[in-house]
Amino acid sequence: MQYKLSQLARGQDGQTLIETIVALAFLISGITAAVVVAIGALRVSDNAVNRVFAEQMAQEGVELMRGWRDATATSNKSASNWEYRNGIISGVEFWDWHDITNLIPAADDSVTIVMDHRKRFCITVISSGTNPLACPSDADRIFHNTDTGFYRNSFNVGEGAPSSAIQSTNFRRTITLTRKLVDVTDPTGPTYISVQANLSWKERSRPNILKYTVREDLYDWL
Repeated sequence: MQYKLSQLARGQDGQTLIETIVALAFLISGITAAVVVAIGALRVSDNAVNRVFAEQMAQEGVELMRGWRDATATSNKSASNWEYRNGIISGVEFWDWHDITNLIPAADDSVTIVMDHRKRFCITVISSGTNPLACPSDADRIFHNTDTGFYRNSFNVGEGAPSSAIQSTNFRRTITLTRKLVDVTDPTGPTYISVQANLSWKERSRPNILKYTVREDLYDWL
């Protein structure tokens, strides 16, 4: 009888150990699942914040082009209050809407520029002819000035080199202007400018470059 009780006690001890191991396994699985869900939620949150920022910056790019067109009708580009200007090359200071669109005289010609919130710009790509306002490397990267709250591109860092107040972001913005025919069956007919603001960025959780674009057609009624 003593032998049987002893054996039973040992059997109960063994069963308790197995139950503990199983319980720990379930606990670890639960914690792992919770961590995975939390990481996924953070990724989704980061992506949502980045997408909202990209939408805003892309829309700003389109509005900068609309303002450029409209300002040409109301301002004298040689006046001191003319805002649209080259931020790199001295001597070629003020440009109006016609100056930039004259670089793309034929249908389907395009020019890609970088412009910041102060309306300073340079040209990254031009489909035909020579580039009169070539951008330096990495000009399309967006920087954030934490003192003023403004975002700007890196080609005019002469206003202040990157520092604790001017921080680099993962975002890049270019704006492509393409001349289009109003009537594609009439190659000599009137044209308009298709404006496309291009935002691209990288996220730590995603290997690919993410992109967002806004496009709008501007007619040259000036």
